Amino acid sequence: MNQVEVFGSNLCPYCHKAKAFLKKNNIPFKWKEVAMVAGVKLPTSNFKEMKRRSGGETTVPQIFVNGQHYGDEDRLFADERSGRLDTIFR
Repeated sequence: MNQVEVFGSNLCPYCHKAKAFLKKNNIPFKWKEVAMVAGVKLPTSNFKEMKRRSGGETTVPQIFVNGQHYGDEDRLFADERSGRLDTIFR
């Protein structure tokens, strides 16, 4: 199985959707909290790492598979609809 990392915030509804989706599909992942206050992401080490590794993305969640930037929750749902989910995450 591939190594999956998710950068997100517990205050973000899209992050909750991504976490629930991964759990429902039995895809283990490592959660990396991006601190937010009133919708603003704080410049913590996790935020800086996410931004650097994703090519400048600042929205959460940002998902990485085997160290490579994958995308966000929209891509998860698109890949499920297209049937590509297993080839990417397994």
